[in-house]
Amino acid sequence: MKQTLFPTLVALSLTGCAATSDLPTGYALTPGQPEGLLIVSLTLSGEPLEKISSFEYRIRALAPEERKAVIARPYFESVPQHARGASRTTARAGGGQEIVVKGPSSAEPLDLWEGVTAGRVASLRLPPGAYEFYTWQLRDRAEANGGTEYSPKRPFSYRFVIKPGQATYIGQLNLDLREWKAQKITVEDRRERDLALLNKKVPSIGSVQVSSEVGQVHP
Repeated sequence: MKQTLFPTLVALSLTGCAATSDLPTGYALTPGQPEGLLIVSLTLSGEPLEKISSFEYRIRALAPEERKAVIARPYFESVPQHARGASRTTARAGGGQEIVVKGPSSAEPLDLWEGVTAGRVASLRLPPGAYEFYTWQLRDRAEANGGTEYSPKRPFSYRFVIKPGQATYIGQLNLDLREWKAQKITVEDRRERDLALLNKKVPSIGSVQVSSEVGQVHP
């Protein structure tokens, strides 16, 4: 495991999309804090991102070892219950949350433009535990007859572990989408580039150690 000193990152909660910071002013990660930080770059290649209207990955928490995950879906027994609970339906029923690379509500410009590869460096504040990236969704720009939405036929798994009071870098997760819409997910260690990009974008509000835990994608 490699360690890198890096300014504390503006992080994002699993309870919302990755386009909005949820950290208070002056936030600093310390060893005694209950949450940890995830750092990852999310990119697309093979398809020009300027032709894409939205692109996102999805992340979910994993069940503890030796236990199996359950499916949780909300239900409502009355109209008032439905009105109160509808705003939380997507987050609870989906079993995970979106991390937006590009979308209609994306306020920040993209961080990465390297030839045909483009994307964003994201940082998320997460409770301790095991997680995985398991799917993606992409929409091309709609024309007169509408547009097309793409997602993988089968989920993939890129797993990582978040520890309390620690920041963890898990690499560049890239979707390569070619002609005939064949896709491949790969991971690369681009730590120096990604942390440098975040250092330019995010004010330095303290220093923490960033662990490098770049793994492998599994079908």
